[in-house]
Amino acid sequence: MYHPLHTEEMRGVPVRFFESPPFRERGAPDHPWHAYHDLAQALQLSPYMTKHFLRALQGGYPGEIKTVSTPDGIVTICPHHMAQGLMGALADVRKGLRRSEKHLVLPRQERQIVERRYRQGMIIALAKMTPAMSPEQRLHIVINAVRADRRLEPLTMETS
Repeated sequence: MYHPLHTEEMRGVPVRFFESPPFRERGAPDHPWHAYHDLAQALQLSPYMTKHFLRALQGGYPGEIKTVSTPDGIVTICPHHMAQGLMGALADVRKGLRRSEKHLVLPRQERQIVERRYRQGMIIALAKMTPAMSPEQRLHIVINAVRADRRLEPLTMETS
């Protein structure tokens, strides 16, 4: 069972962060993961867009999205890089909309609020995911998590 590490309110929506499955299962460097549907709701995605983006992520990253049991029921959790991609894609989608369709995607200022709160939630969740680690060790985890996202070899504490 997965318990949320942290819940960050974003535009009145509680967005849950969880221990990453690779970190939990293998100790692999990784960022905390987020509840996909929570973030989609905070970003004010329609049900259609929520399903569309989830399918696109599942197709682009087969096996990387996990469905986990939580105290609140079954939740779809995704890695950090997918949240970044989703928020970036929404900015591009909004640019291509007609004026009459702009209401379908949050304005930039509202997305930026979600992005800031998301980053804040990530920092708190990372501290809770790695409570026995020093700030230097946490930074090392973050650096290697980014390297893993980019399919690069991890650095050792001496080389980072």
